[in-house]
This record gives sequence, C-alpha cells and structure tokens, in this order.
Amino acid sequence: MSHDQEYLQRHLQDIQRVHGLAHNHEIRAGYQTWLSLIQEKYQQQPSALLALCVDYIESLEAVLPISEYKIHYVPRAQAIANFYRDHPEQRQQLIALLNELYDLGKPYFVRQHTYHEYLVKGLLNLKEILEKTQELWDLQQLYHQGDFHFPAGLLDLLDAYIDLLGPYQALNYDEREPLIKDLQLQIVKTYPEEILNLFLFAIEKEAYFHYWVSKQLFFVLMEQKDKRLNQAEILEKLVQNFDLIIQKMIYAKPFILHLAFSIEKVAKAQQLNRVIVDAMVQIQFTKHSTQSIAMRRLEQIQHKVSELAVAFTQQNTLSSAQNADIEYQLPLSAVTPSRAFYSEMPLVWVDILQQEFSAFDTHKKADWQIFWQHVDNVGAKKPSQKWLKKAEEILQSSIQDAYVQRVSGWMTLIEQNSPRNMRIFDSKNENTLKGVLWFLLLLPTQPEVIALLSRVVQIGYRKIAGIGANSTNLANTAIYILLQHGESGRQALHDLYGHLSYDIAKNAIQKALDSVGEHTE
Repeated sequence: MSHDQEYLQRHLQDIQRVHGLAHNHEIRAGYQTWLSLIQEKYQQQPSALLALCVDYIESLEAVLPISEYKIHYVPRAQAIANFYRDHPEQRQQLIALLNELYDLGKPYFVRQHTYHEYLVKGLLNLKEILEKTQELWDLQQLYHQGDFHFPAGLLDLLDAYIDLLGPYQALNYDEREPLIKDLQLQIVKTYPEEILNLFLFAIEKEAYFHYWVSKQLFFVLMEQKDKRLNQAEILEKLVQNFDLIIQKMIYAKPFILHLAFSIEKVAKAQQLNRVIVDAMVQIQFTKHSTQSIAMRRLEQIQHKVSELAVAFTQQNTLSSAQNADIEYQLPLSAVTPSRAFYSEMPLVWVDILQQEFSAFDTHKKADWQIFWQHVDNVGAKKPSQKWLKKAEEILQSSIQDAYVQRVSGWMTLIEQNSPRNMRIFDSKNENTLKGVLWFLLLLPTQPEVIALLSRVVQIGYRKIAGIGANSTNLANTAIYILLQHGESGRQALHDLYGHLSYDIAKNAIQKALDSVGEHTE
C-alpha cells in the first residue's frame, strides 16, 4: 500500500470516528439531515449521475482531501471524474449538481468550518479538479483549432503534457513528476522559439494563457543554460517584451536572471544587434529588487548591460571620425539606489563630473581618461603592486594638481546632491570611487589627506533607517588607507571611534586598530 493510500485510509478512519462520537451532535445531525435531503432528491429525480454522487457522500469519501495525484486512491471520486470525461454532454450538469449538493447541507451547520472539514472537503476538491481539467481540455482544443499554429511534433508533445496534468493517470506525485519534467525539457529544448512565441501570444490572448502550460513551460525555458537557447532571435523577443512579461510574473527571478545570462552569452558570441541593444538599455533591472534578487546583483546586471551596449556601439561605429565624436563616459552609474527599488532619477553629481571632464582641454582630458580607466570598477579589497605602479605613473601627469582638493570637492558634491534616506552609492560607484581613494596611498601624509579619508569614513558609516550603513565598502577602504598613513592615520581612527556612535563603524575601526597592535580603550 502506498503512502497516499495509507494517509487517505487513516484520514477516513478518523472522520468515521468523529462522526460516531456522541458529543459531535452537530456533525451527526447535520450529516443525517443533509444525506436525507440528497436521498430524497435521488428518489424524486433518479439518474446515474446522482447515484454516483449519493454513493460518494454516503461512503464519507467526500471528506477525503484529494488532488489530481491522489484521486485514483478514492474510487468513488474517480468514478465521478470518469463520468465527467465520458459524458461531455452532462459536464455542466455535473458541476451544477455538485454545487447544488454542497448548498443543500450549508444551512444545517452553524460553523461552516465544521461542514467543510468533516463533510465536503473532498467534494470541493473534486469540483476544482474537474473545472481545472475542463480548462486544460478547452486549451487543448484551442491549440488544435485556434489562431496559433503549431508544428505537428510540438502539438503531439503538448497533448501528452496536458494529459499528464489531468486526473486520469493512475500515478501519484512521485511517479508523475519525473515524467512531467522530462516532457517539459523535451518540449523546450526541441521547440524553444515556438514556446516563447506561444507564451507571448498567450499573454496577449488570455484564452490561451494557462499557468500549467504556457507559463510553466516558459519558466522551464528560462531555467535552461543550454547555449542553443541563447539565440539572438529569442533574446530579441525577450528584451522587446520585457515589461509585458514582467506584468505576468508573480515570481520573476528566473526570467530576470536568464535574461541577464542570455544577454552576456549572445554578446560573447558577437550576435547582438541594434534592435536588441536599443531594447535592453531601456530595461530598468534595478526596479525589481522585490523579486528575491539581491540589490547588488541587480546593480551588477544593470551595469553589465550598459557596458555591453557601450561596447557594441563602439565596435559598430562606421568610421574613425565618428569614433572621435563619441565622448568618453566616466565609469559611474547614474541610477539612484533606494530601500527596496531604484528610482529613475539620475544622479546630478554624475552629470556634473561628466561635464567637468568634457570641459578639459585635449591634453588634460587624455590624462584624466587614463585615470578613470584605471579606477574603473576595481573589485579587490586592496590594490595590487601592479595597480599601484600604474597609478604612480598616472599621478606624474596633470592628475596630481590639487588632487586632494578635487576629490574633496567631489565628496561635497555627492553629499549635497544625494537623498538622505537612501544609499548614495551603488556597487558600480562604490568600486570606482574606491579606486579614486587608492590614489591617496601614493600621496604624502598631510592634514588634507587625513581629513578627506576621515570624512569618507563618516559618509560611509552614516546610518540609514531601514537599510543600514550608507557604504561599508568605501568606509572600510578609507580606514585601510588611514592605517597606511602612520601615526596621523591611526590618531584619526581613534578620533573617529570616539566620534561615531554606530556599532558597525566602531567595530570596524576597533578591528583595524587591533591589526596594528593598538586599542581604543
């Protein structure tokens, strides 16, 4: 005997025991009254259909909770389902009869929960199963006779798939699920573009839309990493219909992650085209942090898409003269991070820094372009010797002119033009500005350098309600650089420890000082 059979038998025994207990007067009396009404109805209007329903209720099997996977363990429920399948002319009558029988018993129970739990749970499940099965049959008929045209092989696979979802397979969940998954994979791997077309068509034509068919197959398609599925033709449709697809997604994480993965793969294969690029740069991935995707992961996706779009534009510029007209874009993100999603308001300070760069003369602009390319999105916690050696060479140019004052001015600009109730920096800007701060390792220890680094620590560890620290990444970078500036830097850390009240900040400073054998106490 299977686990499901044992469960249903135990459940039926429990129900029979409850019905037999003396103190369950409401259940016994209500059930007897309800059953008498049903039997009276049968005597007045005898029919094979009503006979099946009376037998189902008399046996108390109508209480057993069932699903498509368990119905074959409940013979009287399966008999009604078989009648529904074999007599299409009486299907509406059967659903109406189940509703009528349910309504007959309701007035005899003060607590409707008692009625549902001890008398009609299985009956209600059965009605839902039959209605869902009818939806699948209607969809199946639509596939054969509707406006969407399928390859013959796909139509056969969809028919087999829909049959597996119904209540007429004598298979439990563990037996049926592997067959469903295998068939899903066979469908999406053999007909990937057709499944995408079906899903998009189904979104527009609601009659074609059914969660367990078009949407479920679309999810399976999105979860595949098979390179054959990362085709430019498929990607083009995904990016062009992004907003439409997202509207239909209660849980869009697989779709968003697949789209990001597919964009990278198609770009790597050099199969991006202007239509894809124009559509993908319009997608605000960072607006979807409520989809169980970390905000920083969404930021990374957004930046990667932007970088690929820029690279595509540069590679497809027709002439060197056009290349000369393309202004170098600073490696900074212009999207404002917030608590749960990202607004479309551009960061003013990013635009100002871009304008400052554009105003330089040719020689100075060349120096600063080399600088920005060197600090572009550095990822390590500490700079390598190779990185520092290159930075030292860069610092010999016009970059070193009032470098501390310039960076200090940038920090003022950032503070003045950023909202106070949300993070100032996303991961792109954090890493780029981290590279900007690393240049301070190469400058002499001066009060201006120490003051700038102390200020960055305070900005980074400013606490934002509901979010946490503004930017631990930048703050910890500044702490590390202060340690490299000897006694003056360590004294600044002691001062910061006494000044800051945020526990995370104090712990980070304490840890840094402990690493060089100093203590805050």
